[in-house]
Amino acid sequence: MEAGVLVTVLGLSIVAALVTPRYADRGLQGHYWTNAEWRGAPARVTSSAEFTVPVIRRALRDPGLEAFSAEWTGYLFVDMPGRYTFAIESDAGAEFYLDARSGQAPFLETSARRDSPTASRPVVLSRGPHSIRLRYTRAGDGSLLDLTWTPPGGKSQPLPDVSLSPDAGSAVSPAALRRRNHAAALVAGAWIALLLYLPVRVFVVWFLRQVRDAGLDARDRLALAGLGVAAAGLCAWGVTWGLPGWFTWAADEIGGGHIEDGLAQWFSSGWFQLYAPLHYYVLAIPVAVVQFAQRSGLLFVDTWSASVQLFAMRSISVLMGLGTLGATYLIGVELSGPRRAWFGAAALLFTPTLVYYAKTANVDMPYVFWLSLSFLAFVRIVRRGSLADHVALGVTAAAAVGTKDQAYGFYVLVPFAVLALEGMRRRQRGAPLSLAVVWDRKLLGGAVAAVITFALIHNLAFNMSGFVGHVRAMLDMADGSRDYPPTVAGQMQLAVATLQSLRFGFGWPMSVLALAGIVSTVRRPERRWWLWLLVPIVSYYVTTLCVVLYVYDRFMLGAQVVLALFAGSAAVDLLTGKRYRVVRVALVSAIYGFSALNAASVNVMMTRDARDAAGAWVARCIPARASLGVIGSTYYSPHFASAPPTWIRYPDQELRTPTFDFIVVNTRYARRLDSPAPGASPLTYLNDPAHGYRRVARFASPLPWWAVMGRESAIRGDREFLLSNIPKINPETVVFARGPVSPACSAAGAAPDLR
Repeated sequence: MEAGVLVTVLGLSIVAALVTPRYADRGLQGHYWTNAEWRGAPARVTSSAEFTVPVIRRALRDPGLEAFSAEWTGYLFVDMPGRYTFAIESDAGAEFYLDARSGQAPFLETSARRDSPTASRPVVLSRGPHSIRLRYTRAGDGSLLDLTWTPPGGKSQPLPDVSLSPDAGSAVSPAALRRRNHAAALVAGAWIALLLYLPVRVFVVWFLRQVRDAGLDARDRLALAGLGVAAAGLCAWGVTWGLPGWFTWAADEIGGGHIEDGLAQWFSSGWFQLYAPLHYYVLAIPVAVVQFAQRSGLLFVDTWSASVQLFAMRSISVLMGLGTLGATYLIGVELSGPRRAWFGAAALLFTPTLVYYAKTANVDMPYVFWLSLSFLAFVRIVRRGSLADHVALGVTAAAAVGTKDQAYGFYVLVPFAVLALEGMRRRQRGAPLSLAVVWDRKLLGGAVAAVITFALIHNLAFNMSGFVGHVRAMLDMADGSRDYPPTVAGQMQLAVATLQSLRFGFGWPMSVLALAGIVSTVRRPERRWWLWLLVPIVSYYVTTLCVVLYVYDRFMLGAQVVLALFAGSAAVDLLTGKRYRVVRVALVSAIYGFSALNAASVNVMMTRDARDAAGAWVARCIPARASLGVIGSTYYSPHFASAPPTWIRYPDQELRTPTFDFIVVNTRYARRLDSPAPGASPLTYLNDPAHGYRRVARFASPLPWWAVMGRESAIRGDREFLLSNIPKINPETVVFARGPVSPACSAAGAAPDLR
C-alpha cells in the first residue's frame, strides 16, 4: 500500500511539473544599466513583477548610484475584455508602451520637466496577450516609479504578476494559471500528507499495540472505533475556518513566515520565537514542501497556496488532538479499564477548548499531546515504575516543555512524587529508606532522558544565543501580561478566574461530574491511588499560574485531560448503580449529550462566521476608488479581496479626520477601545449622525437552536470575554458609510437584530 501511495504522489508531481508554467517565468524581462541612456550592454538581466526604483537599485547592487536606467519588456495577458485605465507616476523620466510598433510614441510618458509626475490614459483591450514595455531613466534626482492599472469596475492596482510573462510563448491566462496553481498546490498537499504519514503510522501502530495488550473485547473495540470516528469529525469540522485568506482569525496561530525564518537559519545562529521550538520543527514539514514548490517554480504565492499551507499546519493539530484523546483513553485503561476510559476520553472530546484548539495551528494542542503522553507514563510509574516508564516520562515531559514553556509547571512537583513512590516501594520490600533512592537507576534514567531531549529540542549546541533570547522574550511577556496583583486578594481573583476558565471549557454539567468523580475517588480506598494524577495539576497551578498571575481557558487544557477521567469515572458509577437505573442512564445521557452539543457549537460558529458574508459584501458593494478603514486588526476583521484597507489603531484620533468613505467595525473589538471621555467610544461616534456616518450593513450569523454554547453570556454578550478566544468567533460586523449604497447592497447588509 505504501509503495502504491508513493508511486501515485510521485506521478502526480511529475505531471504537475510538466503542465504547470514556472512561477519564475512570471513577470517581465528586466534590463538594468549603470548609465541614464540605456547605453551599451545591460549590467544585469532578470525577471521581475515589480517595477520600482528600489528594485532597480537591488538589481544593480549599488545603492549609492546616481545615474541609472532600466527597461522591462514582455506581455500582459488580459482575461476580461473591456476599458482599462493605465497610470504611471515618476519624478524622473518614464515611458510606457502598449501594443507598440517600432518607432511608435509611448502610450504614457512622464519626465522631471513635467508639471505633474503622473500620467494616465484609458484604453479598450481585447482578451489575450498584449505586448508592453516600461522604460525608466534617472540622471540625478528622482526616486519614484509606479505603474498601475484599473480594470473594468475595479480599483487602481499594480499589474498582477500572474498576468505578466517575459515572452509570448509563456503568456497564459491568469485564470488558467490559477487553476494549474491549484492543482500544483494539491500535489504539494499530497507530499505533505506523505511526509506526515510515517510519524502518524508509528503512533497508530504503537496505540493499537497498547489496545491489544489491554485485552479489549469486541464490544470495547467497537466503542473505541466509534469514539475515534466522532473525534475525527468534531476535530476536523471547521478546520477551514477563515480560509482562503492571507491572514488568520485564530489568535496566536503560528504563521508560515515564522517557520520560513527558522528554515532560513536552520533554526540556529540566534533564531528564536516567543514559543519553544519543537512545534516549529514539526510545522517545518508542510512549510518546507510549499517553499520548495515555490522556489522550483511550480507554485506562485496566492491565497490558495497560502491556505493550503495553513490547512496542512492545522491538520497537524487535528492529528495531535486525536492523539491526545488516544493517550487519555490509555490512561483510563491503566486506571480502571476500558469502560471508564471510554467515558473519560469522551468527556475530554466534548470540551469546547479541545475542539477549538484541535483545528488551529497554535501550540496548545501539540503541547497537550505530549503532556497527555507524559501523564500516561506517570500513571504507569505509579503502578509499576519500570525504567522504560521513567524514560518515557522524561522524554515526553521535555517535549511538552519544548513545545510550550509553561508546561514546565506540570512537572515541578512530579520528581518529588516519583521519589515518594520509590520510597514507598522500598518500604514495602522492607528496604531501609535513605538518600540512595535519589540515585536509583530508573530515576536517573528518566532525568538523563529529560535533559538530553531538552538540549536536543532547544538545539543548545548550535543555538545557545537563540535559547537565551527566547527565555528573555518569554520572561518579558510574562511580566507584562499580569492581570492580578501579587497579593492575597490577587491570588483569590486568580482562583476565581481559573474556576471560570475550567467551567467555560467543560460546561456546567461536565464540571459537576468531574467534581463528583474526584469526591468519589477520595471516598473509595481502592481508587485513592488515582489521586496521584492531581499532582501535576496542583504543581501547574502553584508554580505557574500563581506566579504569572493570569489565566485563559487554553491554559487549563492539561488539567482538563485529568479532570475528564474523573468525570468518566463518575459517569460509569452512575450507570452501574442498582437503584433508579432509568434515571441514572437518562442523567448521564443528558450530561454527555449536552456537552457534545456544547462542543459542536464551536464548529457551527466557525462555519457560520459572519465575517465571510461581510467580506463578500465589501468586495461587491464598496466602489473601487472608495477609501476603506477598519477598526481592529487582522484577527478580528473580514478578509478583503481587493487592496488592503487602512487599519484604524487609534479611533479616538483617526476618526476625527473624515478621510474614510466606509468603515468596517467588529463591534466587540470596538467596545474594547471605549473611553470614558464623552463621544470617545468608536461606536458612539460612528452612530452619531452629526459626524456624517450611517450604518449601511450589519452581519451577525444566528446559531441553530441546538448550539447550546450560544446561550453562554460570553457568547451572547456585546463585550469580549477576556478568558477565551472562542467568543471571538462569529463576531457582529458592521459597515458605516458617508454616502449612499445601492438598494441591493442595503438589503444584503440588513441582518436582523439577533443579539
